[in-house]
Amino acid sequence: NFGQEMPILAESFKQPLAQCLKNWTSMLAHNLEQAKVLGLIHQETDCLQQAEFFWIGWEGAILTAKVMQSSSPMQKFADGFIHQLTIKR
Repeated sequence: NFGQEMPILAESFKQPLAQCLKNWTSMLAHNLEQAKVLGLIHQETDCLQQAEFFWIGWEGAILTAKVMQSSSPMQKFADGFIHQLTIKR
């Protein structure tokens, strides 16, 4: 969760962290594409957009979990993310 410290990090750390997040996003988008092929999620799902949404929300869930000293925010976010990908339309 280094994102919170980004303003005070040396520039030499910012680029590798940004690349790491980009890599995680790409990997998740790829996995979501595979889930779409298998019929596990909606065919109209924008997998890259959903991967970006996941990481933005997940970082917020981690921050909230730290403040609350509970894993509940992370579980709620994960459950909601999966639900919105698989809900019948």
